[in-house]
Amino acid sequence: MRLILYKGKKMKTLIRTFSLMALSLLMILNPSPSPVEAGTYLLTNNGDGFRTWTITGETTLVMNGFDLRTTFQLTQPITIDTVRMSVAQPVVGQPVEAVIYQDFNGGNPNDAALVTRQTFTINDSGVFIGKLTTPVQITAPVVWVGFYMPVGFKFRSDQAGTSVLTYWGWTPNATFDLSNLRTATVFGPSDGTEPVNIN
Repeated sequence: MRLILYKGKKMKTLIRTFSLMALSLLMILNPSPSPVEAGTYLLTNNGDGFRTWTITGETTLVMNGFDLRTTFQLTQPITIDTVRMSVAQPVVGQPVEAVIYQDFNGGNPNDAALVTRQTFTINDSGVFIGKLTTPVQITAPVVWVGFYMPVGFKFRSDQAGTSVLTYWGWTPNATFDLSNLRTATVFGPSDGTEPVNIN
């Protein structure tokens, strides 16, 4: 991950994949009472090269976790107002849901709390930028951001990155409740282990 500094702004981006999806998250840091303008951060996985992935079988959640306190030395709360993803080929007319979770204990995000979900219709390839209708505030040290994508959707992902981890979730031949990650039949990290078996 790279922290890019701009004049008066700090940016970071966030990437996820069905093996590390090119997704980015625009965040605005809300410092404690201070007349100084808040900085803008863009969390990003800046890996070596990228690969295009295709969602097959069933609608799939792909999300990355970011340790805001340890890795980025940010003080909560922070506000998130935008999500982004590098789209290789959309499924025209099919909804894609962006989700953001906060995780108070880190590690396995199966107990992470859903902060927001917003449906977008992505009809074009390229970098999709989704402005949240209502910006959300994160008070936990770890945030997970992802997309629940339909079958046939193709996205680009970095082949390396420094997020906490990338997790996938799905239920064969069905969908699952995004407000409770434990309801996914298959849910796990992208480290080549079961049940996901993707590295």
